[in-house]
Parts: sequence; C-alpha cells; structure tokens
Amino acid sequence: MKTLTYSFFLLLIFFLGSCEQPVEDEISSIHAVLDRQKNAWNRGDLGAYMNGYWDSEELIFTSSKSIAKGRKDAVKHYKHTYKSKLDMGVLEFNNVSTKLLSSKSAFTVGEWSIKRDSHDLKGRFTLIWQKIDRQWLIIADHSS
Repeated sequence: MKTLTYSFFLLLIFFLGSCEQPVEDEISSIHAVLDRQKNAWNRGDLGAYMNGYWDSEELIFTSSKSIAKGRKDAVKHYKHTYKSKLDMGVLEFNNVSTKLLSSKSAFTVGEWSIKRDSHDLKGRFTLIWQKIDRQWLIIADHSS
C-alpha cells in the first residue's frame, strides 16, 4: 500500500509540475516578442518593431494624451515623434511582469526607457496580448 501511495504522489507531483511548463513557455514566447521589438527599435527598424502588434484597425494605443486606433495611426505617430534613429535612441524594458489569463490572452506591465543624446525618456506600459494564428500579438498598448 505504501508503494502505491508513494507512486500516486510521485505521479501527482509530475503532473502538477508539467502543467506549469506551458504557462512558462507562453510567457517566454511573449517576452521574446518584446526582445525582438526592443532589438528592432534599437536598430531603427520601425517596421520590424511593429511586427509585435496586431495588424488591424482595431489595435488600440492609449497614452496620457490620446487614444488611437489602428496600426496605420500608430506608425504615423511613431514616424512623426521619432524622425530618425538618433531620435529613437536606445530602448530598454525593465520590471516586466506577464500574467497569462487564458491559453490565448495575457497582459504585461513594465517600465520603458529611451536613452538619447538630447534627453532621456521613460514611463510605464500595460500591454494586452492575444494569441492569433499561434502568434502572440499586442492588441492594446497603454504607455505613459
């Protein structure tokens, strides 16, 4: 009986441990998107940076100053605000925390900073993610 009980508990521990791995894998996938975005930004490649966002007119960007919808408006805003690689500076993300809400949705909070020759910028962000066609994409971004 002890062997059966011991085997049952080992199986239960293995099962519970294996349930946690997909969550960690999904969060790692989301953080990989953020890493790709950061690297693209730091190369001055706005197109590659935007690949982390949903390519839809339903994409939402909010800040302390405005609410914008759609990827086209977001690109227009970025190009207006950051006219050159020098203006884009060097992007860093810090204190990033992601919570999986379901197998197809998550949210991330964190801090962003841009180091530039002229003056540095910094703020916080909240991202809403959706898994679309097996790819994690940002569907809403609030940065301030």
